[in-house]
Amino acid sequence: MDKNIKYNLSDIPNVVQENIIELAVKYKVTCLYGKLGAGKTSLLKELLTHFEIEDEVNSPTYSIVNQYWSPQYGTINHFDLYRIESPIELLDLGFQEYLDSQNYCFIEWPQIAKDFLPEERLELHLRHLNPENRELSIKVPF
Repeated sequence: MDKNIKYNLSDIPNVVQENIIELAVKYKVTCLYGKLGAGKTSLLKELLTHFEIEDEVNSPTYSIVNQYWSPQYGTINHFDLYRIESPIELLDLGFQEYLDSQNYCFIEWPQIAKDFLPEERLELHLRHLNPENRELSIKVPF
């Protein structure tokens, strides 16, 4: 399934509710692709409100991974792999163990991890169109 959606930033809650939540619950791994400023973290913040995360959701650019607790879904891992330079660093981080844990994993900048990612995953490709508008392409299992 491939689906393309153009939206205004104010539409993020509706886009998430109508197009992403059901898929994100179904697939334990969600990958968010897009250039800087495409809106990956903004979209993920909205998505994680539906997972009932009480902590503030921030991009873990420097810590690489943030963990959150959801009363309904348990531990949720949020990765930002922007600063990872090689797959070896992922091994040192224990990335494979996170994926194998059966906890939900949301991964920004997943390109470096392509060899570790499960086939059964949700991919969200975001594109910056202009200051107020974005395009989202949703892709599911390959």
